Amino acid sequence: MLQLARKNFFGKTEEEIGYVIQQTLQGHQRALISSMYAEEIELESQKFSRAIKDEAANYLAEMGIRLVSYTVADIWDGEGFLKGIGQKQA
Repeated sequence: MLQLARKNFFGKTEEEIGYVIQQTLQGHQRALISSMYAEEIELESQKFSRAIKDEAANYLAEMGIRLVSYTVADIWDGEGFLKGIGQKQA
């Protein structure tokens, strides 16, 4: 993995490496979101986080990065739709 990381990131700053990792994780997150129903994302957030970690870990490993953990802290859509799904109906 060290050889892969050196090949992919030699001469890059920590900020540049962090940006690549962030973009990779966000890309996998977007791809997974597009393949799931909104209810699944909100109600099964641990499954969602695990799926992103599994998917992104393989890709990052090819770049020489080992993903140790991944947690989705919050899911929101700007409109409140996902938040409404998570609330119990009266």
